[in-house]
Amino acid sequence: MKPSVDFYVLALGLLVVGATLGITKPKKEILRCRITYYCGDDKWGNQTADPDTPRAITGVTVAAHPDFPFGTEIFIPALKEHIGDGHFTVQDRGAWVTSKKAAQGKAYVFDVYVPTKREQDSHATKRPMYMEVHILRD
Repeated sequence: MKPSVDFYVLALGLLVVGATLGITKPKKEILRCRITYYCGDDKWGNQTADPDTPRAITGVTVAAHPDFPFGTEIFIPALKEHIGDGHFTVQDRGAWVTSKKAAQGKAYVFDVYVPTKREQDSHATKRPMYMEVHILRD
């Protein structure tokens, strides 16, 4: 028994309605988040928690809450041209980002890797504490 034309019209209609109502997963989500900075000068060096990325990379690596799986791509417009092109990949975790302690539990925390303590201190004092973060989805 062949499906009728009405079946195909109904199925196509449901797809259109679902997309119109936003039932499909958005390609990009924008959040206001606490941004902090870390470097390889501490006891952990530049090791990361992501088994596929053994060393943190300036302009790429960011530590994030477990709600953001390793490999999640983000964009922080305010850091464009200050740390790489503003695009980062979640490759690390940390107690302060996992507990959201740096934001007193009120927002996600993204901890951006920089190469030195001097650069860490410079960004921490010159940049806003909270920034717009674009979570890029496939």
